[in-house]
Order: sequence, then C-alpha cells, then structure tokens
Amino acid sequence: MPICADCSEVFHGLETSICCKCNLLEGKSELEKKAIREKPQCLCCGIVFSQLVDPLCKGCCNKFAKADISIPRAVLDVQGAFEQIRDYKTSDFTLEIWEIVQGHKQTASDTRLGLPRAQNTSLAKITAGTAQKKKLDALEKAVPGIGKGMTRIQEMKEKGKRVRMTVTLATSEGTKLTMVQVARLSYNAEEDALIYDVLGTVVEEMQECHASHFPTAAKIYRSMVKFYAAESVTKYFFIPAIRTKSGTVSDFLRYYYDQGIITKPQFESKALEVRLAVSLSELYSGPEGNPFSALSKRPSRLASGKAPSKATAVMASASSSRRRSSAWRTPVNAGPPASQFARHPPTFIEYKFRRYTVEAFGTQVTFSMLPGTEQETILVATDWKSGLSGKTPAEIYKTGFIGQGTSKNVVYARFGNEEYALGQSRDEDLSAADHAQMLQAEVRNMRVGEFVRKEFFTIALEDELFLLDFRFNIDGAILGVLEPLEVGHISASLGLPFADFLATRYLPCGAADKPIQKFTGNEDCGSPPDPNDALTFAIHAFTHFTMMYTKNNLVFCDLQGMYDREGNMVLIDPQSHSSEHDSSKRMYWDKGPKAIEHFLEHHLAVCGKNYICSKMAMQSMEFDTEDPTTPTATGYDDPQSRSPSICRSPARKRQKTVNTDSAVQMRPAPMRIGWPSPKN
Repeated sequence: MPICADCSEVFHGLETSICCKCNLLEGKSELEKKAIREKPQCLCCGIVFSQLVDPLCKGCCNKFAKADISIPRAVLDVQGAFEQIRDYKTSDFTLEIWEIVQGHKQTASDTRLGLPRAQNTSLAKITAGTAQKKKLDALEKAVPGIGKGMTRIQEMKEKGKRVRMTVTLATSEGTKLTMVQVARLSYNAEEDALIYDVLGTVVEEMQECHASHFPTAAKIYRSMVKFYAAESVTKYFFIPAIRTKSGTVSDFLRYYYDQGIITKPQFESKALEVRLAVSLSELYSGPEGNPFSALSKRPSRLASGKAPSKATAVMASASSSRRRSSAWRTPVNAGPPASQFARHPPTFIEYKFRRYTVEAFGTQVTFSMLPGTEQETILVATDWKSGLSGKTPAEIYKTGFIGQGTSKNVVYARFGNEEYALGQSRDEDLSAADHAQMLQAEVRNMRVGEFVRKEFFTIALEDELFLLDFRFNIDGAILGVLEPLEVGHISASLGLPFADFLATRYLPCGAADKPIQKFTGNEDCGSPPDPNDALTFAIHAFTHFTMMYTKNNLVFCDLQGMYDREGNMVLIDPQSHSSEHDSSKRMYWDKGPKAIEHFLEHHLAVCGKNYICSKMAMQSMEFDTEDPTTPTATGYDDPQSRSPSICRSPARKRQKTVNTDSAVQMRPAPMRIGWPSPKN
C-alpha cells in the first residue's frame, strides 16, 4: 500500500515516495510551511489543490468512474469518497482534459532527439476544433448566419449513432382497427440500446404527456399498449411482439426497412414512426370523464410532447391494401447487444458461490450441498444501500436496489448474461441458520406451488377450461452460499450481510411496467374479483384447489406477482399456511391449521360466484393419496427418473358412468407416468 515516506500518510494513488505536500515543504520557511499545510490535499493521489472541497480530486474521480474494476478498499475507507465517485458525472470536456493529462504524463519525460514529438490524440482533436472554429468565425463575417447552420450540421454528424423515433399515441375502440391520434412526441434512441427498454421509456414519457391533457384517464402501462408500424396517418400494421421485446434499436430500424415500411433515405437518416395503441375501455371505466364518448369521437386538440398542437385529430382506419407478413427475415447479428441489460449500477462485487442441489419429487422438496460442488460467479450491485433512503422510484431504478418486502431486501445481480433479483433478510440480527431456513422455505413454497399449479391446469383442461396462464418464479432460481471475500475487500461496507442467498429471474419493474399486483392476502382471499378479471378468478380457484389437493394440509397465501417480458403473470415471494400444530416448527408467515380453516371459509362464501370453481366442481372434488396401481413402462429402472407427479402425491378420483355389468373404473391423477412409489 503506497505510504508517504515523510508524513507516513496512506495515498492509494501515490506514484512517488513522498507526497506532493511534503515535497512542497522542503526548503520553505516556517510561515510558508504553515500556509502549505493548510491547503487541501487529494486523499488518493496526494496532489495539493487550493480549491479542493471534496476528499478526492477530479482526476481520481475520473479514473475510478471510467474503470471496470472494483474500487480499492483503501479509497472507499476515506469518508465521503464512495458518494463522490458515485455522484460524479463526467462531461465530455472533463474527459478530454483528463486524456490530455494522461497523454502528457506518458510523453513528458521522453528523451528529446531533435525530432518533433507525436501530438496527443485528444490534444490533436481540440487543436482541430480550434481551427474549425476559426474557419466558422471567418465564414460568419462573410455570410452572416452560415456559422450557425454549419454548427448544426456538425452536431447532427456527432449524433449519427442515434435513431430518431416519432411516436404517436392512439386510442382504439371495439374490434375494428379504427384509431384516433391523441398525442405525439419525438425521441432519440441509441442504436445499441435494447428496443424493449427504449419502448418502455417511450411509454413512460407518453403517459406523462397524456396525463397532462387527459387527467381522468387511467395510467398507461406497457402491458396495455399494442405497437404498430406507421407509414402514414392511415397506413399502419401490427408489429409482432418478438420485434418489440428482443434485439436492439438498430435491429428494429432494419426490420422497418426489410419490411418496406421506410424508404432507403429514411433508413439512412435513421428515422422511423411508431404508433402506440391503447383501448379506450382500459383508459376509462365508463362514459364519465371519457372525452371520446361524444358524437364527434375525436379530441379538440392533438396532444404534443411540448405543447398542444392546433391540428385536430385525424380519424385513421386500416388501409384498404392489406399488408401481409413474410416468413423471410434478414439475418442479424446473433451476439448480445452492447446494452443488453435493463439496469446499469455503477459497480459490482464479484462473489464466488456454491449452489444447493434442490430435488423435488411431487410435493417433497429436499436440499443438499454435494461434496465437490464447483464454485460459480455472481455479480452483485454495490450501491444497493443508497436505494434504502426512501428516494423516488425513478432515482431508485438507477441504483442496484430493486425493492423491499416484508422480510427481505432485493438487490440487482447478474449471473452470466442473465439478470437476477437477489434476496436476503432485512433483519441483519437474524442468525445465519434461521436465515438459511427462511430462504429454503421460500424455495419449497415455490417448488410445491409450481407442481400443484401444473396439476391444476391439467385438470382444468380436462374440464375444457382454458385459463389465463400464471406461474411461480422458480425457473432458473439459484439458492446458494457465498464464499468469503478476500481480506481487505470492500464488502465490509458495501457487500451483503449474509452468506446464504436466493436469486430469482429479474422481472421488469420500470416506470412503464405495472407494479406488483396482489391477488390474495395472508389471512384470506381478499375482495371478490371484478367480473372481467379472469386472472384473479383463476388464482382464487387455484388456492381452493390447493386445499382440496392436499386435503386441507396446505394453502398458499399472500399471492402477488408481476408480468414478465412476454406478458405472463409470474408469482413472487409466496407464503403458505400448513397443518403443523407446533408453532415452533412453522415459519413466521405460517399461522397453522386454524388459518387454513379460516381461509377456506372465507373463500367458500363467494366460491359459487367463481366460474372456474363451479366448472371444476371444486367443492365436491376428491383425491386419492394412494399410489397408482397400474405401472406404465418408461424404459428406465431408476426410481428417481420417474415422473415427480406420482411420488406421494394424490390422484384424483374419477368415476365414469358405465354399463351395470362392468366394474367402476378408477384412474390416478391426470397425465401420470411411471412406476408406483415403493412401499415403506
């Protein structure tokens, strides 16, 4: 660690044996030494600056802001250094000056051989800019006004890597493609940015614009929007979901050109138009407050991103010449885009971890750490604690902090090219054993919940019910133990408080995405669903099914979730009540058998109004917990290769109407495959 040989102070960025201040003190009088000692000094490189007010100088901030490695512990131990680096915003001018300084430091001590020294690239850039400015000044004197135009051209060249998007918001009504334009704005997007994230930002800005003109309308979320490619006011066609959810802005622009939506000059100028269509029924619950309920069906003004336009809205209809889709697609680069992630925290801690082996056979879930388990690597955002200070959602989204539940803090992490939400307990006084037990209980809930959910959907299909899909966020989940970090690592102040962690797939949670949606409470199902809310009907029926399937030994509660990028509901952080009478053996959320009984009573009061429960005859549904009696050969002798659904899980009793001279046929639960479980 660099230490000044004179004052014995530690400076991580010290490049000489003596710091700058000690060097200045040599040969000075006592009065001069006193004045020098009072001058502020960078606590990293040791250079003295008369106007320095922060612990680090601008040069050190630039260095750490541009680095792709973790910030050294010695720097972060300096009070206020991390906050200064985090909040430091590098400008183009600052970076150019910094590059000049670095280039000069590398060549200042070169031996002079009479030959002209090569000019620093950044200095050459600035010199060329000065020469260009002189030319513009001369032209401005000769032809007034020309300099401003040429400056504008130069600015457009520098923005050549951006795509100009003209975005229109339109409302639709009924099944016809009849739309009314209500708002319009422009947006410049980086070519290498993910189109999914860019469209999310566009939806957010359009929502703000729309709300300022139509305050009675509901908030616009991405899931409410359908995207159309627009050639003109009256010519547009639907964009497939895969085009709005994957790829970069550059790929999106190429798709427009390949489909003939834009011309070659438009493609070269990087300009396109997108139409966002939202159903009126989602914006307004009734005719009250609906500005489109009058006979004209058109707004008085077209809302703009800057100010209302004088142009009236134009009624658009589908083009008489129907555009058809082609299966041909121009090959695109299959590699990941440069900006493939939804969030970009400033720095990460690289953790090594070992993964638990989780085995699920039916409703039985076991955890083990096998000997010789290989280490893997996960990156965890370092600035997640800054999101705990109660900032606005927009500010929190810029950090590595995702959110806070009743028991856990959730932090942004990356595993390979996948984004994850890493959870650990909020209570740092919780013992390591209790913390690990809590995470395992949550994984067990999701594993069992996903298994029972599949059984629920299978039986629903047999009863000719086609339900809105939902699932638990267990696919790709990681339950692991972090390895201790190296001595002197920054984890002491920025890292995670526990070794055990649970990481699940990251779900979109920006301002344009719908917030967490709750379906049931902890004690009961909550209020009956709206008649048009098919998803809540399905989840309430699922909780009823769980109680019937487990013979009132288990019920899932506090069910809540978010939509993934495909628009499917994903349930997160589920809780449950069990039939365990001993409260010391239950998790904090488990209220035992009485809670199950209360949950069932509350649901049965409105069960008859749930069309799914009625169609599946849920109240009279019975299951047999005995193993199937007729094995079906699968070609495998290993019992663990059997279908998990037959291992100590119930089979639904089905009785068919048959002739009186034949025996009643019984069969196990649907889609059973494999041999019966061995008898104990």
